[in-house]
Amino acid sequence: GSQDQFIRYIEKGDMHSDALIGLAEAELVTRIFSSFGIFAMRGEGAAFESVFRNAEELKELLVRTGQSSEFFAVRLFEAFTRRLQEHSIWAILREQIAADPVWRRYATLSGRGRATNVLDARGTIELWESQRVALQSGLLNAGSSGMVIRMPTSAGKTRIAELAILGHLAR
Repeated sequence: GSQDQFIRYIEKGDMHSDALIGLAEAELVTRIFSSFGIFAMRGEGAAFESVFRNAEELKELLVRTGQSSEFFAVRLFEAFTRRLQEHSIWAILREQIAADPVWRRYATLSGRGRATNVLDARGTIELWESQRVALQSGLLNAGSSGMVIRMPTSAGKTRIAELAILGHLAR
């Protein structure tokens, strides 16, 4: 991998080792976050897997250079990413997204976020517990005669309504 190339530079004495290590770390972190962003916005499984391939390479480099705190931070990010993927629109609504361009567009807009300035957009791909329960309870089933949702403010009712509307439109 790229870390081997950086290690060779260090061994040959071409660059200061701290500078090379910093460059290698920055390159890997950039790859990790780029892949994560692609997964969040497009749901691409290859990008999700790339997060972990690059994280493995970064963890190896961190172990070789004795950076235990940074190693722990990468492990924490991996755990966060796995959990987010499990609860993501991309995973939970995989069948609907694959079968219908309306669902794909909804997932893409959710991942990208909406704002006048793209830098202010805040995407949301995670489905909260209340939303997952509504889906598991048959929210999108064709024979469903409706549901009553009673939850406190900021508990996810709007997203549940969006999902129900999309489910109806997709039928």
